[in-house]
Amino acid sequence: MAVTVIIPNYNNAPFLEQCIASVRADDAVTAIIIYDNASQDASVDIVRRLDEPKVILIEGNSNIGAAQARHHAVERCTTDYIYFLDGDDFLDPGTVQAAYDAARRFDLDLAIPDMVRVDIDGTGRRRFVDRPDVILNGKAAFMMTIDGWKIHPMGVMRRALYIEASRQFDFHGFSDDEMLTRYMLLYASRVGGAEGAYNYRVIEKPATLAKHAGQLRTELRVLALAADLDSGSNEAVLRRLRNAAVRALAGLLRRTLMGSGDLDMVRSLHADLNRLPLPWKTPDLPYRVAATIVKLAVAGRRSGTDVGNIPPRGK
Repeated sequence: MAVTVIIPNYNNAPFLEQCIASVRADDAVTAIIIYDNASQDASVDIVRRLDEPKVILIEGNSNIGAAQARHHAVERCTTDYIYFLDGDDFLDPGTVQAAYDAARRFDLDLAIPDMVRVDIDGTGRRRFVDRPDVILNGKAAFMMTIDGWKIHPMGVMRRALYIEASRQFDFHGFSDDEMLTRYMLLYASRVGGAEGAYNYRVIEKPATLAKHAGQLRTELRVLALAADLDSGSNEAVLRRLRNAAVRALAGLLRRTLMGSGDLDMVRSLHADLNRLPLPWKTPDLPYRVAATIVKLAVAGRRSGTDVGNIPPRGK
């Protein structure tokens, strides 16, 4: 048994064949599980037409998101190692084999290649996230995701690591993969680098109000986790990120009041913010005031009908 590559997919027909081709000939890959989130394009037809013996196609009934698609696919795995690859991305030749070899040679829970960004046509490679040049413990790897992504999880990992990390996580629908990624890194004992490259395709997608809220919820949960783990050496960084979250929450409140957003969502996010075990210091005063204004703005208001009567900006 070697590595199962897990590919969540939703409407990635233009890229899916390249994605599969980048791993189908890799000697370390024994299975490729594609979980299709009820795509509306030709994705499923493409997979069937390829008639690849390594491929196991799971057809979902709805779009449950990439994180839950991966989760269901892991349940079908029989290998000790897995590799997550998104349906619109692709790997350099031999990347899975190189990561698998590194994982076994250095007893790694997670072996990570370089990540490069490519244009929508797969060209224009440029550095994005370099692979680790030393072996890290889980806490060190986790802290490298707090202030920008200085590490990524798209490599060969022990299936047991994913299972342990996912037990600590509850799916909330948006940016789940970013939160679960942190748990995977945190629960790893040894994280190291490997040859090869993960090609991350840059595709701009519209950002909805719900997506912004989900992203903010993830950021607040990551901050809470980091604050609990930190001994104080990163307090200034964490306070700065907390203050940025206050700005994002204030912007979310404004957009909610101008449209038909969910005030309960804003109220819940404020509660997450309020639970952060981070001190307010003098330079933080404007943000503390802004957080108080958000609290007062949502206090006693109902979601739905009351905000629906407020006209959008410019109307």
